[in-house]
Amino acid sequence: KDELETGRYIVTAMDAETFGHHRPGLEKMLFEIFKTEEFELIKISDVEKYYQGKKEVTPAKATWASSKLDIEKNIQFLSWNDPENIIHKWQWDLTKLVLEEVYGMDKNHARYELVRGKMDMALGSDHFWWASAKPWWSLEMIEYGAWSLLDTLRHIPDLKKEIVEEARDYYEKIISTAFNWQRTGKIRAMMQSQNNILRIPFKDRTLNRPGAENVYYAFLAMMERLKKEAAKKGEYEQAILWRDAIYKLKHKLDIYDTMNAIDLVRVKIPHDEVEKTIIEYEDKYRRLRGGQPEQRGS
Repeated sequence: KDELETGRYIVTAMDAETFGHHRPGLEKMLFEIFKTEEFELIKISDVEKYYQGKKEVTPAKATWASSKLDIEKNIQFLSWNDPENIIHKWQWDLTKLVLEEVYGMDKNHARYELVRGKMDMALGSDHFWWASAKPWWSLEMIEYGAWSLLDTLRHIPDLKKEIVEEARDYYEKIISTAFNWQRTGKIRAMMQSQNNILRIPFKDRTLNRPGAENVYYAFLAMMERLKKEAAKKGEYEQAILWRDAIYKLKHKLDIYDTMNAIDLVRVKIPHDEVEKTIIEYEDKYRRLRGGQPEQRGS
């Protein structure tokens, strides 16, 4: 509300699959945003039509998946170029080798467009991402990426035999190492290590943050309501689900769920009702909470 009164613009960016795929029920909120009349949605290219002032900035070298710590450690592209991941190193070595040969081609050669098209496809970042194992991993995607690069190279005319052999060596090292990591359990260990770092209990993300206590208690209240409604209807398995969800939130065990109970609440209760409940608890805890963090209790 405060932002709406300032007349400023806010730039937002999200992966489309966040709404509904990763966060079931959240697509309802997206549709509500599209229909709202409280603010105007414009494209980033239209900003200069409405705002004349300009300020030059240097964006941080990062992706929206980068944490502040990643940037400080200069590993903000960890999912694509992890300095501790030998497969990533070989993938990039192979990529640079192929690029160098493609750039060296005569653009007037009959095969140039074919090779360039294959190169463009091979430069997709998926095979790097799926080789990160923190936690994303797919042998199929890793192999397809390495094969696409090797296949691109093989279509370059009059290529030296040793260049093809070097590329094939990278391909074989990438694939054999990936299979070895899969067989030995290294992948599971890397995934678990990353999950332990990234997964933060809902209680720590809300109750232990000044000003966010209302969100924690609001969701507990909604789960309690859903539990009672299910029990009243004789849907005892649903009631047990909500009972267990409440217990997990209170004891910080929700990080082990494949689908978090918070997402289930958003499926069961309309978005506007969820927001209304959160606001009600925000008003309640604003009246109760003192200015000192230590007054909030545990």
